[in-house]
Parts: sequence; C-alpha cells; structure tokens
Amino acid sequence: MMVLDVHAKKRTRAHGFLTSIFFILDQSRVSVDLISSSKVRISIAIQSENGLLAFSRGEELRIRSQVLQRALHGLTAWGGVDLIPN
Repeated sequence: MMVLDVHAKKRTRAHGFLTSIFFILDQSRVSVDLISSSKVRISIAIQSENGLLAFSRGEELRIRSQVLQRALHGLTAWGGVDLIPN
C-alpha cells in the first residue's frame, strides 16, 4: 500500500478539484483502494505492487511504473503531491 497526498496549490472549488483528480487517476488507469478528502486535499491509498517503486542505495525513491509516473505528472498540475510508501 502507498499513499498519494495531493493538496491544491490555489483556491479552487472542492468539487472541481476532486473531479479533476479522479479524472486523472481514471485516465492513468490507477486503481484506488481508499480515499480521504477535504476541500483542498485528498489522500489516495493505492496498492503498491512490486516494481512500482525502487529505492537506491542513498534511499532515494524512484518511480519505475509508467502508469504511476503518468498519474503523478497529471496530479502535479493541480498542486503538490507527496508519495508516501508503506
């Protein structure tokens, strides 16, 4: 399990923010297991399959999945994104 935490970078209407986030996830084919949201923040739990992430020797996180990279690219247009591995 890993968590994507997206917080809006500008004031926006909550329904527009949430609609856009879910549209990006759908287009990227990311399967969501659990969500928690407020007006300007959404936390999304997704299944962390083997190979999605990799850690280098310096403990730097690398995203190996093109699906996850595509989703993160779209999500960053709406605000800051924190990726929290389990």
